[in-house]
Amino acid sequence: MTSKLVAKDGPGAPKFITLDDLADVGGVKLAGGHRTFAMEDGKIGAQMRFTEVSEVKWLPDGTVDLSVPE
Repeated sequence: MTSKLVAKDGPGAPKFITLDDLADVGGVKLAGGHRTFAMEDGKIGAQMRFTEVSEVKWLPDGTVDLSVPE
């Protein structure tokens, strides 16, 4: 899924995304980070990005927060 807040022109080229360092937080498995790789001819290519989670917060039911972190 791609939000217009993140990609104004819609989704870009296909990518392969890992979910790393899974941890149980309140009974839900959350990734501590993820890596993004380019896809080249249907194969995983060069790593494009590495992201670490810096904060997790619970929001009230029905809340959606797609704001860009500071």
